[in-house]
Amino acid sequence: MKCFDRLGELSNGEPRHDAAMRALAALVDDHGGLAGLGQRFRDIGLGTELDSWLASGENLPITAADVYVALGEGAVEQFADMTETTSLAAARLMADSLPELFDRLTPGGVLPESDDAITRWFSALGVLFER
Repeated sequence: MKCFDRLGELSNGEPRHDAAMRALAALVDDHGGLAGLGQRFRDIGLGTELDSWLASGENLPITAADVYVALGEGAVEQFADMTETTSLAAARLMADSLPELFDRLTPGGVLPESDDAITRWFSALGVLFER
């Protein structure tokens, strides 16, 4: 959960878990669910990286630049606004978080059939961060 620990350190070390979880949930929702979000990375030639996130084993990394290319400046700006951080910091956080997000949301390497599974996961994760 290393990258998810970073989600709480977005702005001057202050916990921002709720904002980060909402931003990730919005990102998934705005891109047509997890499958749509993943397709954006596949479309720019990062299919091998995406496949590693779905498979067991090590997740291949992506860069902040990859996030900008795959998702666009608007998505990065929205994430930055929601997490009260800079665009560059948001892109880096997204690059660090998305591989683990896909890994955790795809048990057995299968994308969830509905976004209900994703919504339940984010809700459960939010409860954990409130402790």
